Formats: sequence, C-alpha cells, structure tokens
Amino acid sequence: MQIVIFGLGRKLDLFLNICSKLGANIVGIVSFREQVFRSIDGIPVFKIDELYNISYDLILIQDRALIKDESIDKTIREKMVDETLFYIPHFDLEKYMEVRKNKWFIISEDCWGGMAYSFLQIPFTSPFININIPTNDYYKMLDRLEYFLKTEIDILRDEDISGYAIGQLGDRLDKIQLD
Repeated sequence: MQIVIFGLGRKLDLFLNICSKLGANIVGIVSFREQVFRSIDGIPVFKIDELYNISYDLILIQDRALIKDESIDKTIREKMVDETLFYIPHFDLEKYMEVRKNKWFIISEDCWGGMAYSFLQIPFTSPFININIPTNDYYKMLDRLEYFLKTEIDILRDEDISGYAIGQLGDRLDKIQLD
C-alpha cells in the first residue's frame, strides 16, 4: 500500500506511526509551504503539483476540508482520507482499499447507509441515500429488489413541512413508500 501524507503539521509523527503499524509504504510527504526540507526521516517532501509524478493509493490528510477544496484537482481529492478511519478497532487497510476499488452500494431503510459512506470516506454510490422506507415496505422491497430498482419513482407529494418529498416505487398493487 503506497501512501502520501499531506501536511507537515502537528500530526505528522502520528501519521508516520499509523502507517508504520499498518505496514503501509509512505512514498512522500506533501507541503503547501515553501519546500524547506527535501526529506523527513528519509521520506521525500514535495509540493502538491508533484503528486502527478509518483504512484500512490491514498493521501492521508490532516484537514478534512481539503477533500472539498476546489483548488485541488478532483483526481487528487478522490484519494484523500483523514485519520479517523485508522482509529476503527481492527482496521484493515487492505480490505478498506478493496472496498474503495469495488463498485458496491449499501441498501438501508434509513440514513444509516449515508452515514457509513461518510464515515468510511468513500463516494456515495447507493440510490438509498437520505431515504426513509417504512419497515414493512423495506422488507417487501428486499424480497423483490431487482424489480424495485428498475422502477421509476413516482413523487406523491413535493416537500412537506419537514422538507422531504414523499414518493413510491412500483404500481398500485405492489408499491413501497419512500420518505
């Protein structure tokens, strides 16, 4: 696993230790500042525009706001994660990378799926983000998942007082409600 650490701040030693414990290979450290050091502990230090010249799997960042920083190229931002992942008990970096690389989505009756995507810092790929499905309808949907995934959503009511639209999948005899 090839990792770049983004930033020379106060968490650098922590990040070096985390990567060492996970068996990750640190291929570089990126700094926004003027390049004072050429290397730290034998690890090369370079500027962000030099990321295109090296091979890496993840960028470990100190400030999660960088993931949304439009001044940073999207291809670079997509590889950024912060350290919260590494605090998960028994975190397995290899399995995590497998999850990031494969196309999959979470099927959930409530906002749990969106929270999982957010916590794992992976792109939201599920059609079930920010949806609440009543329990009986959720079980009905799971029994005929392929059918319901292929049907169009009918909007029954635009945003209600809570700010959410109400919709349904399926026909009159076989439908599920989406809040």
